[in-house]
Formats: sequence, structure tokens, C-alpha cells
Amino acid sequence: MDGANPDELEALDVARDLARHGVPIFLAKPAAAQGKWDPAGGHNGCGYWLPDGWHLTTPDPAVVDAWKPGMALCAVGGHAVDFLDVDPRNGGDQSAEQLRAAALWPVAIGEAATPSGGTHHLVNVLRVRSRDNVLPGLDVKAGHAEGRVKGDGTPDDGRGFVFLAPTRKRSKSSGRVGR
Repeated sequence: MDGANPDELEALDVARDLARHGVPIFLAKPAAAQGKWDPAGGHNGCGYWLPDGWHLTTPDPAVVDAWKPGMALCAVGGHAVDFLDVDPRNGGDQSAEQLRAAALWPVAIGEAATPSGGTHHLVNVLRVRSRDNVLPGLDVKAGHAEGRVKGDGTPDDGRGFVFLAPTRKRSKSSGRVGR
């Protein structure tokens, strides 16, 4: 990858491994304002423009090879893994601990830190729809084919996604950009 540093190259290798194991990966272009990246621009202020049909992405390790510095790398839930997104600034640590104490927290098969001080836990597919704020500070990024159709006639499989390293994101707690 032209312009990628060693940490980025390692993160890209992890993304390729995820795709090889059945996790759909997609790329998102950075939102720009006056020729510079706008970390508060794009879809829902995420800093990136999500591609149409991202939820229909299929696993393909070669997608990672098209990544360029400044782009976002994203993984779709509901295929080989789902993601539990824990946000401590909104009580996610306490919510996760409550689920662990009740023996309801699934075994994590991977974990990654977020720029806001949270974590993404890779877990076996839960066979549920993606949903934010399941408990305070806890989002489930998942999905499964249910045969539902949205009002506009497009399929609604309830899929969610997470940003993967080496994506740069603005921290929701500090406002600083990190990985």
C-alpha cells in the first residue's frame, strides 16, 4: 500500500484475515471540505461517505488492497462475526459488567480499541438485528436476513458495521482525531 506506515500495514493484514474468514469489508471515502478531510462531515457526521449498498457487501480480501491513506475501512456484522461496541463515556463499561455478572456476555474472539476510549468486541454471530443503545453505552452491530423490506422497497437485513483500523476517527470524548 503506497503511503501506509507499518501500523497501518498490520491493520490492513488483520482486515484481510477478517475477510478471508467471512467478514465483509468495505471502504468509505473521506468527507472533504475545502480540500481537507472533515472529521465531522459525511454520513451522519462520521467523517466518511458510506457507499450505497454497503450492507450488501460480500467478503473479499482484495477490497482491502484498494485502501489508501485517508479512507475508512469498515466491517459488516451479521456474517462471520458481530460486534459489541462499548462506549465507557455513556456507561458502556457498567453495562458490559452487568451482562458479564449475569453470564450474558458472549465470549469475545477479538477486541479493538476505539478513538473515544471504548472497545469493539468481535463475537460469534448473535442472529439479531443491529441496534444502538441496547443498554447505556452498548451498541450491537449485527444483522441477519429476515426478508423484511423498507418502505422504499429495499431489503432491510438490520445490518450494522464498525470502523476498523487504520481508519482515523474523531474522538467523541476529546474531539481529537485518532485510530
